[in-house]
Amino acid sequence: EIRPRDWSSDVCSSDLPPNSPDQNIKPAVESEILGTPVLIVDDIQDNLDLLDEMLAEEGHTCVIQALSGTQALQVLESRADVGLVLLDLMMPVMDGYETCRRINSDSRWSHIPIIVITGGAVRRDAALLKSFAAGAMDFIPKPVNEVELFGRVRSALGLYHERMRLRARTRALADSQQRYDLAVNGANDGIWDMNLVTHELFLSHTWKEMLGYSDADLPNQMSVWERLVHPDDRPKMLAAIQEHWDGRTPFFHSEHRVLTKSGAYKWVFTRGRA
Repeated sequence: EIRPRDWSSDVCSSDLPPNSPDQNIKPAVESEILGTPVLIVDDIQDNLDLLDEMLAEEGHTCVIQALSGTQALQVLESRADVGLVLLDLMMPVMDGYETCRRINSDSRWSHIPIIVITGGAVRRDAALLKSFAAGAMDFIPKPVNEVELFGRVRSALGLYHERMRLRARTRALADSQQRYDLAVNGANDGIWDMNLVTHELFLSHTWKEMLGYSDADLPNQMSVWERLVHPDDRPKMLAAIQEHWDGRTPFFHSEHRVLTKSGAYKWVFTRGRA
């Protein structure tokens, strides 16, 4: 009797070394790769056990088995930390192509690299092209060469961790942008900033609304901002900006009149720092 592993009870640990200023980076990366959960999917238990043993001998500490495409999706539902899928193609009910497509079409899992490992009766070239079309990143024929397996698994896990770092940076950037937007839109003051090299300008919605303009009324250009300033006040304002650029004042600040959409001028106090 062959009993599939109870994947829901697998416990994996990465044994990541502590972060410290003098910590060697390479062992941390090595531990990160070897401790990342790898999901192997094959409908033949002996094949699962063979790959499991090969990866364990290489130092991988967390290998999860699934005997079907359906069970593989169940594993991914319960394990958000899977970093690589090794996938057989010829399986009943849901073959490897369909399993690959489902993983790639789900935003929760589409970042996980998939390596197809197959052999037997499949036509290699046709299977390779069809696997790539389904979203696989690599293809290893059976019988599996250990050196080839270890190299490709290492590369795929390196890609996985780079994708995860990119996702984290993207999420942090989005959070930062959201906080900035809330601060700008929640303030009673108009907010502006300017690129000192290109003179590209940003004027907040509130800045424009205080003068009666919609966002579309005013292009974000320095020339537009200058034109709105009363001609009598413009030289003094530009001189104050130049003094700050030259390092002669800690802040740029100016009181001047600005043209509103109604045609009247409104006094404003503005300040900034480079």
